[in-house]
Amino acid sequence: MTIVAVTTGLALIIHDRITELTVGGGAEQELGTLSNAIDEATATLGDLKSVIEFTKIVVAAQNDDRKAFDKLRQWADDKSNPFSTKAEQAWNTIFSDHTKPFYSSGFTGIWKDGFDPTNLRFGDLAQLYQIAPAQIKPAP
Repeated sequence: MTIVAVTTGLALIIHDRITELTVGGGAEQELGTLSNAIDEATATLGDLKSVIEFTKIVVAAQNDDRKAFDKLRQWADDKSNPFSTKAEQAWNTIFSDHTKPFYSSGFTGIWKDGFDPTNLRFGDLAQLYQIAPAQIKPAP
């Protein structure tokens, strides 16, 4: 969407410059100005393409794309890459988000001191399971 807006804006600028050249004098000076505007727009589009490519890789890596995740690490390690710092930040964030523990600990048991759960019948255990805290139940 952004590329379309930039391209449309460039087309309008170029159209205005051509109109000025056709109507007014100083064609060579205006052509030089127009050439400079085109060069600047081309550079801006190149920068925009780089930002879009980086963003696509980050989004893919966040969505479990291993190749994109590895590409971020490669860019982070390449200090000549203009996105090196941001790639490292993205890689670290994604790594942290995907390496959380599969279970939580630190909760207290449901048995009272001195109680022996081996004396329970299966029906008793089933009832206790229904009221047990979610963190000690396996995922459905």
